Amino acid sequence: MYAKLFGKSGKFTGRIFIITDESAIGRSPENPIQLSSGIISNQHARIFFDEAKNAFFIEDLNSKNGTSVDKKLISGRAQLGETHIITIAKIFDFIFSASDKPVPAELQAAVAQQTKASAFATSTRALESDPIFDVPDFLKATPSKK
Repeated sequence: MYAKLFGKSGKFTGRIFIITDESAIGRSPENPIQLSSGIISNQHARIFFDEAKNAFFIEDLNSKNGTSVDKKLISGRAQLGETHIITIAKIFDFIFSASDKPVPAELQAAVAQQTKASAFATSTRALESDPIFDVPDFLKATPSKK
């Protein structure tokens, strides 16, 4: 089982993160998904897979500005289903998509090279042929550099 986070806003627009077991989100450079904004907590949130429940969860790590799933502010943990919009501190939006299938062969090499935190980012062009998730059309455009 694995999940993808599609960057929908901010500097990660058009980027995809693969999550196989756990990934932390926050301002600190130790986070695989680092959001460099003053309103993001150093350790803001984490997404992880719970084998006992066979599901992904998101957990807000007592952040100052909150974590939302489908526009609902969460407190503590929330179970994630197949598709959700995750918002970090009301400004960074990600589309979460989960699959109960194994990681596709074309992604296995990249996943094997990931850090212990299990996240990596790539351009959408590298994943447009992914047989499990289609990249939404609005993410296929090359993100503008500001």
